[in-house]
Amino acid sequence: MALDTISISTALRNYLAEKALSGQALTSGQLRASLVEQGFPGAELREALFNSTQPAVVVDNLPAESFGRQPGKDAAPVADFTLRTLITSVGLEVFGYPQEKSGALFHDVYPIEGAETTNTNAGRVPFALHTENPVLPRAVRPEVLALCGINNESGTETMILPISRLTARMPADVRAALESPIFTFRQNESFEMNGYAIQRKNMVILRQRDGFDEFRWAAAVNHLQSTPDGDAALNWVKSIYEDLCERVVLQPGQAVIFNNHRCIHGRGSVQGRRWLKRAYGISPSPLLSTSGLIDIWDALAQPALDHTF
Repeated sequence: MALDTISISTALRNYLAEKALSGQALTSGQLRASLVEQGFPGAELREALFNSTQPAVVVDNLPAESFGRQPGKDAAPVADFTLRTLITSVGLEVFGYPQEKSGALFHDVYPIEGAETTNTNAGRVPFALHTENPVLPRAVRPEVLALCGINNESGTETMILPISRLTARMPADVRAALESPIFTFRQNESFEMNGYAIQRKNMVILRQRDGFDEFRWAAAVNHLQSTPDGDAALNWVKSIYEDLCERVVLQPGQAVIFNNHRCIHGRGSVQGRRWLKRAYGISPSPLLSTSGLIDIWDALAQPALDHTF
């Protein structure tokens, strides 16, 4: 079953392009109200992301950046506004971390010279399926992730796997292992931790919440330790997950938004030019600063948070 696709009207696309380039500062409430007035399908997106077994949607016919912009050099206001529109329309806030991408809320995703072989979004080698920031407690991990295409001349596939497809085939012993606190994670390579490393011990990978299975899954290099049963469960997942995932080649004017707790994602190799924009969405929270950031060190020090998943 392919991912659902929503194509917005040309009139709505033109409205978003005008707003993106106007420079007008809108609060989240103002933006959300304007999107409802213009008929943006926010309610439909939210239903898919939080109340369906396939919580990932491709959105088509979005405004695109003007041709000729270069990643790392030029701003991408249309892509940034598109991502904010998607995330705000489903009732969430765009946010970031001071320790990632220098605190940027909208992330340029493109190959960076010298990082070609890294297991990050700056590399050219295939980036294994993962969830964003699984080393962190659920309350400060992205609830949704949105990716907007600017240039994908490389034809690189974004891979997305709703967890429901995986658990539907999962043997009972694998599920039991993944639900056991026997895994250790470390932080993503993209985090700037001033030379320190975060490790989370005695973690579970699979847990059910509100009737849906949720996953926290690190790329292989960040799954450090487990028991023999845990290693066998990890290997089972890795042996099947690429066969089950959907592959989307994002083009200018396209975006994908998905539930980070209930999907894993990755990409193929990058052979040529590719530039996407990425943003995280989270529910309004007292942990969010006025600039839309959640400090990792502050979050890890919060005793009131559930740190077990």
